[in-house]
Amino acid sequence: MRLLLISGDDPLARRRLALAQVGPEDDVLDASGEELLTEAGRFDLLAALDHRWQALLPGLGPWLDLMEFPRAADRLPLLPGLEEVLLALELNDRICRCQARRLVVLLPATTAARRLLSGLSSAPELLERLYDPLLRRLGGLRQTIAGLESLLDLRLPAADGLRLPADLRQQLEDLERRLEDPERCELQLVQASDLAGDPLLEQRIAGFHLAGVQLSRLWLQGPLDPRLEASWAERLAPCLVHVGGEHGLTDWLKRPWDGEAMRLVRQEGDETVLALLLPGLSKERLQLRRIGRHLQLQVGSQRRLLALPAGLQPLQPCGARVDGRRLEVRFR
Repeated sequence: MRLLLISGDDPLARRRLALAQVGPEDDVLDASGEELLTEAGRFDLLAALDHRWQALLPGLGPWLDLMEFPRAADRLPLLPGLEEVLLALELNDRICRCQARRLVVLLPATTAARRLLSGLSSAPELLERLYDPLLRRLGGLRQTIAGLESLLDLRLPAADGLRLPADLRQQLEDLERRLEDPERCELQLVQASDLAGDPLLEQRIAGFHLAGVQLSRLWLQGPLDPRLEASWAERLAPCLVHVGGEHGLTDWLKRPWDGEAMRLVRQEGDETVLALLLPGLSKERLQLRRIGRHLQLQVGSQRRLLALPAGLQPLQPCGARVDGRRLEVRFR
């Protein structure tokens, strides 16, 4: 089953791009937040909150009772980053249930879509860095004051009741791998052609790749200098570029697309090179940092943690450069 993601700033263009290729064998999820595809299944954030809240109550209930929190009166609060987690869970549920040949997901406008995808690709690391330490602290707190329970008339619940399903991290890692795999996932972006000479467009494209999703098709709406069109097609290859209105759109969508591997590892002498596909990357704004078993990439306000392959984990980064459409990081 393939995953097709569609984004862009013009809501009507996003809708047309989706309707131009959705067939009877496809499943559709409208996650745009604008109800652009009324005939499709819609990702309802508030409904997802209520559903997940009810599922969490059995484990959270004893802690909420201890804090005298009204467990049934309120839903799970909409915390920062929670929308991305809920969408990740919804996508995982859809993928597990999907019997169609393809799941088409209509995303929000460009900036919001990029933020959502960054959250999806970072979800496993966020669980590891935030949730597990919290559970360990709760368990440690319970052990520390266990002797005071009878004295203070307390009955502390076990932290094990808050533990997430054992396979949840595996599901999120599978989703992350799916997003990076051009054989199982592709992204289509529609933008106004007057952005073609603006560095903002390259920044947006690099941002999607930094989020772990490869751009397969770029639709630049409106007239464009043929030289710029050819330049974009060359710089973004194997991404397929279409310029203009809906004329020729059907033929363009029928053209086969063959993606590249998002990450490549090769040996050069005593150095190992990790090459990451990041077309449009501004090397002046790039910051790299090694954090344990991960490589942190930051461009402006966007940050991505990449799990290093096992063979690179004992090595240390010794240099980096931008070579064409790829960022190369050297390890020794």
